[in-house]
Amino acid sequence: MLNYSLKKIIHKINIFYLNVFLGGVFGIFRSVLLVFAFLLIFKHLSIISYNFYIDHSFLINIFFKIVKLFLIFFKQLSTLLI
Repeated sequence: MLNYSLKKIIHKINIFYLNVFLGGVFGIFRSVLLVFAFLLIFKHLSIISYNFYIDHSFLINIFFKIVKLFLIFFKQLSTLLI
């Protein structure tokens, strides 16, 4: 039902699928940036509890690994472009 109504709305206002895809990608990127900003602020507010949560959290560790992979990718990409 939701899929049908979304397709009908997309078709009615002439949004192409590329726009929908790019909106989703940028939405995910925005949410990752918000989580990263939250973790950065939380780190500076309380370093003791931050270290506790980092050590005991499964998802935050995965998030930091993904951020490291993105940073490595962009660093390699920048060296290829130069």
